[in-house]
Amino acid sequence: FTDYQCFQCSKAHFFLRLLVDKYPDKIRLVHYHYPMDEKFNTVLVKEPFHTGSGMLALLTIAAAGQNKFWEANDALYAVIQNGITTFNIKEFSEKIQLDAEQLKKDMHSESALKRVESDIRTGLKNNILGTPSFIVGDKMYAGRLPNEILDIINEE
Repeated sequence: FTDYQCFQCSKAHFFLRLLVDKYPDKIRLVHYHYPMDEKFNTVLVKEPFHTGSGMLALLTIAAAGQNKFWEANDALYAVIQNGITTFNIKEFSEKIQLDAEQLKKDMHSESALKRVESDIRTGLKNNILGTPSFIVGDKMYAGRLPNEILDIINEE
């Protein structure tokens, strides 16, 4: 469960991507959008916080419609890691070879919004209070994966 304006989520994202690349037969990474944006995650977030992260979630969902979810996901987290907080959708689209007009249209679709809402409901049902958070098996881990999980992966 991640938020595109969460620096710790960015660090966790790149670590997990490396882990999945190293152990593709042992790990399956499932991304849940959990923007800590007061306009999207209204049950949990009551004051302005990570405003705009919900729109970034919609952006990656729209990119998924063009089969570029992971590319968009990686690109957004790279932007966050570099400390850049704004970007141009046209330039972003060109960078990862997306149709910018279709991306804008799909971002504002009902299906994209329903996906974010569904992910947030899933997070709330799992008592996710912040990002990054992880579910491994039937256990939830907030902040980071514990070493024993990483040890299990390395042992198998």
